[in-house]
Amino acid sequence: MGKVKAWAMQLEEDFWHIANSKIGNCEFFGEFMQEMEPHRDFLGLHNDREYADMLREAWDNYWSKYI
Repeated sequence: MGKVKAWAMQLEEDFWHIANSKIGNCEFFGEFMQEMEPHRDFLGLHNDREYADMLREAWDNYWSKYI
């Protein structure tokens, strides 16, 4: 695996680690989006729609455990 691909994969892993640490502290999806905005560049290969869809899926998966 090339260094650039390894670096991109590490950034994505870091992004999801941060997301998982923040998601439970957010009361609504918009707040989660705001909390993750400073880390948006970690997923630079995804367009805005894909980014929002990925966060929505993570949000739904997390909170579905508590419904």
